[in-house]
Amino acid sequence: MTMPPDADLIVTMADLRALEHCSRGGRAFAARHGFDWLVFVRDGIPAARLLEIDDAMAHAVVAYARERVAREHAQTEAQA
Repeated sequence: MTMPPDADLIVTMADLRALEHCSRGGRAFAARHGFDWLVFVRDGIPAARLLEIDDAMAHAVVAYARERVAREHAQTEAQA
């Protein structure tokens, strides 16, 4: 099984929370960058969309999401 490319990577609210970012800051970030906060909370957002933004927080949460997917992938492989 191969890892999904960033184009398929979805950043979730859990990723944001894992980095100890608050909802208020996330909501303001979403408003500044033109994406729907409630859709993000419900469905996540493609990492590629966040990587288009020149912002350290956006890039950090994508990096965390990559690490999460790698951990999940390793656990799945170990169980197979």
